[in-house]
Amino acid sequence: MALRESLMAESESGKVTMVEWNNAWMKLTRSMDIYRTISEIESTGNNAEYHSANVTDSGAISAAVGDRIVTGIVHGAGLEESKLVADKTWSTFDLIVRVKIDGWKALASCATDSLRFACAFTSVAGRFGNGGQTDYAAANSILDAEMARLTANSECRAVAIGWTGWRDVGMATRGSIEAVFESAGIETLAVEDGVEIFVGEALAGGKRRVLGCGSLGLMDRYDSFRDAPLKLPAEMAAAIADPRRFPLIDKLISLDEGKSLTSQCTLSVKDHPFLSDHAIDGVPYHPGVMAMEMFAENSLLLLPGNHLAGFEEVTFGLPIKIMKGAMTVRVEAELVSTQEDLSWVKCRLVSDLVNSKGEVFGEPRLHHEAKVRLVASSEDMTPFLESEVKSLPEIGTPPDGELQHHSSFIYLRYFHGPRFQSHGGVLRGIEGGVDGIALMRHQLPTTDQFALESDGEEVLLEALPMLIEAGFQNAGLAAMESDGFSSLPIGIEWSTMLRVPEAEEKLRVRSVKVATEDAGVTVHDVVVVGDDDAPVLSLKGLRLKAMGEVPEDQRFTLSR
Repeated sequence: MALRESLMAESESGKVTMVEWNNAWMKLTRSMDIYRTISEIESTGNNAEYHSANVTDSGAISAAVGDRIVTGIVHGAGLEESKLVADKTWSTFDLIVRVKIDGWKALASCATDSLRFACAFTSVAGRFGNGGQTDYAAANSILDAEMARLTANSECRAVAIGWTGWRDVGMATRGSIEAVFESAGIETLAVEDGVEIFVGEALAGGKRRVLGCGSLGLMDRYDSFRDAPLKLPAEMAAAIADPRRFPLIDKLISLDEGKSLTSQCTLSVKDHPFLSDHAIDGVPYHPGVMAMEMFAENSLLLLPGNHLAGFEEVTFGLPIKIMKGAMTVRVEAELVSTQEDLSWVKCRLVSDLVNSKGEVFGEPRLHHEAKVRLVASSEDMTPFLESEVKSLPEIGTPPDGELQHHSSFIYLRYFHGPRFQSHGGVLRGIEGGVDGIALMRHQLPTTDQFALESDGEEVLLEALPMLIEAGFQNAGLAAMESDGFSSLPIGIEWSTMLRVPEAEEKLRVRSVKVATEDAGVTVHDVVVVGDDDAPVLSLKGLRLKAMGEVPEDQRFTLSR
């Protein structure tokens, strides 16, 4: 009654409008809440003061702090006005951003090096975006990043808590916001749950960014919940920042700097069109050479100051079938040995068994594995290259010449589509083998192996996988002619990559069968050379497994 009488006395008309009453009542209840909170703090034997100041006014904040030493900050100020950018005034947009950003700067400037704990109350809108809240979302996202920066680069333990709307208090209680949240399937947070989350993060910590929310309904329409990003060493971060590199690494799951990492990639025809051209009976299979590319990418990311030298002990095991449009796989890479300028990284390609409910069960499935051989970057690579050349198989150099059979002769017998037709035709038969033409990625009949390339972006691969594939296919022709079977690769003893060819080079490939093993396995050595007869890459101990007899009408004998 006292409040009502006071308002009536101050009014010229002697009446009080509903808006005036609500504003005065909220101010009164807020003051009562502050008084109760201070009393509760003091009842525990601690001291508390309340100062009202504009958080964007650094002078006012500094005056309120005075000469106190600030060791902790909780920045919870915020303004919000949900309107499309086109309908929002610049002054409103500016103020909403400044309350968050300038407010933090004003608070932080009073602490300097004494700050040991910081918490920014941000919003799920900064993580997921929200209609009409471009300014609010951007400001909160900046504070999210600032808390991560503080934790990474100072003694301060900082965390950003991205809140959903709180129940009964805060912004979400204004007007019809709670009803809007309910219709969108967005759960609000009970005060006691929010307090528990804050206290847990303040006392335990260990994270840089957390979400305090239940179901986000329409806000999470893209199912965007993800694990927190890893902090990468500077050299690794610089390597992965190149948008052209590492197309088969979607994210890093774990990292032990310089020792091991685990990455994840989701394979799909949509993002990786080459899969549609490596299909059997309409089912895409992830190619072995692209598994080798994944191994190379992960090894070079783990040890970024190195170059790819080659592979050893490659084993192609359980095939990766893309049965339901997409399949998520992981690469586990671990440094296993070093010797002078050389390093060996053991890589495994694995996937999880998943039931119809999307639940993972059992142990991960091992598909392929290999050791990746890396050589440290150096201005003079001559000693390394000379050593590698000495290890090449002694099978001679394929001379140039006229094609004996066009590529159509080969792909009448192989299942590969145009993005994987890396064999340019047969030059000749030789004793125990075949000479042919090897095609680089940009020379394929269809060159967009990745969806990014269809969008005009450049993709760089590390392992020259199409030239390795040309070696596979050339050796397969040799086995097809000599043994009468179609074959698939099951392993490689050793390989080297000596150089990246010039774009216009005409590359030749030679493969020679060097052994026959039990169970239909043939062993081949392969070399790819360029215009000047200098070797580009080589495979030793390429093992092919017979899969089925060549139909009678597709058998052949090459001229020698």
